[in-house]
Amino acid sequence: MGYMKGAMSDNEKLLRQAERYAGMRRAILFINALSYFVWIGAQALQFLPGFTPHQSALIQFVAGPIWLVSLLCILVIGVRLYMRRDLRGLIDDERTIKIGNQAFQAGYWVLLIGIALVYALLFCGIQIEGGIFLPILLSLGVAVPGLTYASLYRS
Repeated sequence: MGYMKGAMSDNEKLLRQAERYAGMRRAILFINALSYFVWIGAQALQFLPGFTPHQSALIQFVAGPIWLVSLLCILVIGVRLYMRRDLRGLIDDERTIKIGNQAFQAGYWVLLIGIALVYALLFCGIQIEGGIFLPILLSLGVAVPGLTYASLYRS
């Protein structure tokens, strides 16, 4: 009986560790996607009335390092999970793989719809500044999968 109680305690510790890792990964993925969207998307601001290249650069100066640090954190978490097979099995299950696929599909569709919208506007004779829509499309294409994954992950 004492053995079972100790084993349950170890399992509970392992489950708590897995939940902490999952929560940390979810938060970092969200921060990473949002900071990337702001970092790259801010390039479009300089082409909008009321914004200067200096303001755009300032936003990028703040968001870029946040993105880089969050990317490094994702890498560290990935390496740590790779080393911990016991946690990896609890965190990266079939549901997580399905959510990953859904997230990439969401990014694909957002990017495809965005490009189709740009083509439609150009086809209608509306001139669009490439400096506006290209950074926005790029930032959406990269950020939407991360945001989708973070919003669906363990929710």
